[in-house]
Amino acid sequence: MRFVGAGQSFSLYSRVPTAPLIDRFVERMCVCGTAFKVLIHEVFVAGNMSAIDFHMDLRRAADPKGDRVSITMSGWFLPSEPSPPRGGQGNPGPPRHVL
Repeated sequence: MRFVGAGQSFSLYSRVPTAPLIDRFVERMCVCGTAFKVLIHEVFVAGNMSAIDFHMDLRRAADPKGDRVSITMSGWFLPSEPSPPRGGQGNPGPPRHVL
């Protein structure tokens, strides 16, 4: 996957991003991604957020300490499919999740 903008080209899959803004997004997902996953599962039960039907809103928010960037991401909730039975019988166990 390649992204091109402002005369630069880089791939998120081939190297660590060097653009500070993209690096902060990657860092935020690394730091908070597991917490987001746990909260989504707590509110919706096990599942995932769709990246196909996805909307994002970006706004500037005034703050006495300096303006802030407010980003809202919205995607359909996709419930996890139950795991197949283990050993062919009995309790199928908890749903499988991919981090």
